[in-house]
Amino acid sequence: MFKKSVVIRARRHNKAKLKPSYQTIIFFTILLCGVIFGAILSSKGSVAWHTFFNTFVNNHLTVKASSSLFRNFCSVFFSLFLIILFDYICGLCGLGIPFIYSTPFLLGTYCGVIISQF
Repeated sequence: MFKKSVVIRARRHNKAKLKPSYQTIIFFTILLCGVIFGAILSSKGSVAWHTFFNTFVNNHLTVKASSSLFRNFCSVFFSLFLIILFDYICGLCGLGIPFIYSTPFLLGTYCGVIISQF
């Protein structure tokens, strides 16, 4: 007459056994290669490249220092949004997936150029 009650017990997951994410390691390695490439490009380039990068960094810092906090926030947010949008559009098709790996390299190159100027 009465149904037998069923007890469902959930498995306990051991949080210490997390698998490493190799994709994160690959993206970090590509970013680090981009930083090294940007630093070498900026420091070992010709005099014309060095003056171009120097002028670019000085103008960039002057504009950022003279603008408001909201404008700086919007500028950084929009530039990062474009990068994420680029990755999203490349991820929609299987042919665009290799282009996703260019994003950390280009960001690393930008950071390497900026870092090597100081």
